[in-house]
Amino acid sequence: MLTSAAEAVRVARSLVPLVAREASTRDRDRCLPHDVLRALSRSGLLGVTVPRDLGGAAVGAATVAEVLRLLGTADLSLAQILQPHFAFLNALRLRGGPEARRRVYSDVLAGALVSNAQAERSGRNAHTHATRIERDGEAYRIDGTKYYATGSLFADWLAVVAPAATPDGPRPHLAFVPADHPGVRIEDDWAGMGQRTTASGTVHLSGVTVSPELVLEQYRTFEGPTTYGALAQLLHAAIDVGAARGALEEASEFVRTKSRPWFESGVETATEDLLLVQSFGELEIQVRSAEALISTAADRVEAADALLAGEPPARRTPPPRPPSRSPPPRSSAAEPPWRSPPPCSRRRAPAPRRTRPTCTATGATPAPTPSTTRCAGRSSTSGSTPSTVAGLPGTDRSSAPRARTDTLMPLTFHWFLPTQGDSRGVVGGGHGADVVSSPAWRTREPSLEYLGQIAQAAERLGFEGVLTPTGSWCEDAWLTTAMLVGGTRRLRFLVAFRPGLLSPTLAAQMASTYQRLSGGRLLLNVVTGGESAEQRQHGDFLDKDARYRRTGEFLRVVDALWRGETVDHRGEHVTVEGAALQRTPSPRPPVYFGGSSPPLWRWPPRTWTPT
Repeated sequence: MLTSAAEAVRVARSLVPLVAREASTRDRDRCLPHDVLRALSRSGLLGVTVPRDLGGAAVGAATVAEVLRLLGTADLSLAQILQPHFAFLNALRLRGGPEARRRVYSDVLAGALVSNAQAERSGRNAHTHATRIERDGEAYRIDGTKYYATGSLFADWLAVVAPAATPDGPRPHLAFVPADHPGVRIEDDWAGMGQRTTASGTVHLSGVTVSPELVLEQYRTFEGPTTYGALAQLLHAAIDVGAARGALEEASEFVRTKSRPWFESGVETATEDLLLVQSFGELEIQVRSAEALISTAADRVEAADALLAGEPPARRTPPPRPPSRSPPPRSSAAEPPWRSPPPCSRRRAPAPRRTRPTCTATGATPAPTPSTTRCAGRSSTSGSTPSTVAGLPGTDRSSAPRARTDTLMPLTFHWFLPTQGDSRGVVGGGHGADVVSSPAWRTREPSLEYLGQIAQAAERLGFEGVLTPTGSWCEDAWLTTAMLVGGTRRLRFLVAFRPGLLSPTLAAQMASTYQRLSGGRLLLNVVTGGESAEQRQHGDFLDKDARYRRTGEFLRVVDALWRGETVDHRGEHVTVEGAALQRTPSPRPPVYFGGSSPPLWRWPPRTWTPT
């Protein structure tokens, strides 16, 4: 008998090789898994949800979902047989009286299987019932026929759903019927396409008598909040996610052991084909995401159960989850990237609210890029600073602030838009380097079609935005991203630009127009300057210190314009008179600023609020 959630998961994992053995052959030839069901019955897994006061482990939704997910990686049909078993044991927990619980649970602890007898063919839908549960003296009598009764050919108990009389008319009841009752006949006639071995026979019920304690008022389950339906759907989803994991593992094994590389790929083995690796990587991300969602959903079901029972939610920290099957034999020393081990734990801490900390003076909101963020006494080397406006430049700082680790800040992830052209190598050199502009370096031109494919892929994979570079070595960031907006729906474009190369009034107007026409999808990356030689190509001969001072003036003017002010500014590097915008941006685009030059650390790290 199993006594804990960890033991249940361990036993389920140990059964996966047995379940997987000849699973495809069973489904192809429709050979019912008698031996596997006997092993499951002996393992104690069928009784893991039985309450502790009746001798069970009383495991929660997360454990049951993980058990079915694991079994689903090996045999989708077998896992499906167990779904109604656990769903109707949950119904017994919610509505069963002491005698019903004692009788059914004791059998389940001994290895009995509960199967469903719900669906019918004759009505408007599968849950329109012609079958009736009617009073017959001191007992109840059931007559009717149920179809697609999952697992019924292996059942010890049948959970029969049908209407019974109440003062308000017929309402759904649930009767637990011994499968060996003389009035029960189960027909082996399941001929579905796929999942052919779920033992989903037709159940004929003729004069079946049931004692009153085994007939539950199922309709009352839905008169208040309940997790009955949520658990049932969670288990269905867990089986599907397990099937996805199993299919991906089978596919990767086939590629490693049988596939040959495409003749134009230039590689020795299929596992070295980068396009194939990319496809597997994308599939792995989707499967892991689904596994994480199942885990989160299970946590929510357990929390709801605890709330309904008036108990505090349990804090679960499950052990790391290894791959669901033993790794298949390797065909070569090369290990494809998609076979990297899973994260140490799929359980996540509760996510923080998606708000950003307020900064001093102007209430700015830091956002991540690869530099140091300084905000209201906080510092993090995991993020970047949206640019300063008020008070730039100002207080001298001769050294970088010391990073603090006592505050966690939200992270957002961006991709990169290769508007200089793409290749399989890492770019050498910096801004303006010959290697970047050389056609020989590029293996793919930055066509609108190709850049659109990258933008759509980044959006599909969940990146918040794409950084678009600026310089004479790449396409113009403003024009390129404006042409890509129409091909995406959510993706934001982080447009890099240099304040010294256009007026602040024009930049403020361009950003305002971009925000309105894109639906607020502009992000700005202020680039104070690149290599001096490239700056001189654009007629900019200022040194770094002067460029930072110019950027400060530039951003002060932009900030005032975005606030709707009319600006007169005569500074060291920027002069405007009567500058104003007819329409201000809404919302204001977040402004990012990064750098590593010493002048940056002498620049006060105050930021503005994107209102």
